[in-house]
Parts: sequence; C-alpha cells; structure tokens
Amino acid sequence: MAYVPQSRSDSSLTVARMVLHGRFPHIACPRHYTKEDEDRVEQILDRVGILNLKNRLIPELSGGEKQKVYLSMALVQDAPLLLLDEPASFLDISWQLELMDLLKELTGEGRTIAAVLHDLNHSLMYADRLVIMDRGTVAASGTPDEILNLGILEQVFRLNIFSAAEADGKKHYWFRRQNPLYQSP
Repeated sequence: MAYVPQSRSDSSLTVARMVLHGRFPHIACPRHYTKEDEDRVEQILDRVGILNLKNRLIPELSGGEKQKVYLSMALVQDAPLLLLDEPASFLDISWQLELMDLLKELTGEGRTIAAVLHDLNHSLMYADRLVIMDRGTVAASGTPDEILNLGILEQVFRLNIFSAAEADGKKHYWFRRQNPLYQSP
C-alpha cells in the first residue's frame, strides 16, 4: 500500500532523489538503489509529466509540482493499493483532470485507489464507488448512480444537483446550494 497525504513538509532533496525513496520497499540488503530503480523513477516522472523537474530541489517547486512529486513517490512503489488524501490539492484545473484520468487508468491496470475528494464533480465522474460522510459518519455508499438516486448528496450537502451528458454518455455535474446564506441583489 502507498499513501499520499494532503500536505507534507519540504525536503531538501531533488525530485528524482525524493521519488527514488519510494523504491525503498523493493531494495534488498544492503540498501543500494539499482539502475532498475532509477529507470522506474524516470518512467513514473515521465508518466506524471514532471520528468523535466527531476533535478530541481523540492523547496523550489510550486505546491502543485510538489503534489505531483509525492504522487510519483507513491506510484513508483508499484503498490496494488493507493490511499490518497486530497490528491488534487494545489493543482490547477488542467492537472486535476489529468490526475483523475491517470487514477482511472491505474484502476484499469488493476490498482485499487481509495481517495478522499471534496470535489463532488470529480467524485461522480471518475469514481467506481463512493462513500459519503456526514459529520464523521458514513451516510451512504454505492456507485455514483446509486448515490445520486438516493438523494443523499442533496441532504448532506444541502445542494441542488444538475447534470448534462455528452454524446458519448459522459456526465458532467454542477451544483447550487439550497437555502443560500445570502441572496444576491
């Protein structure tokens, strides 16, 4: 299992060296990285789109770039289960969508992804199963369609949910708060 927290403290390592630490579970005694480990790091950095950052120091990176490094460090472990806490934190919208596509690809390759997401649109569009929490308690779980049909999102988050489908059936969602705290003029 590999874990990516929502935020981490900075390290003074280069990107490549930091991601290489993710290979630690694959290293036999004595602890020496191999060419295979270094090649795997390059493959993952390329897949995540940050190969060009491999020689940069972590403190020099933006928040989104750091998040990509931590994701890469988890991916290079080749763990069958990834636990992600707000993996889209600090990422611009373009990379958020790339990330969600990458996570979907990984599930297609046989990995299990468990992620905490506060973006309902991403959750509904990409997740196979959802667990809806309400004040620390599981309010419902099921497929996105099951969750939508339950009306639990409207109840828990006090939302009106709207959707539209593309020609290929891919749905997009948007939300409006019920009983807004203020009325616009």
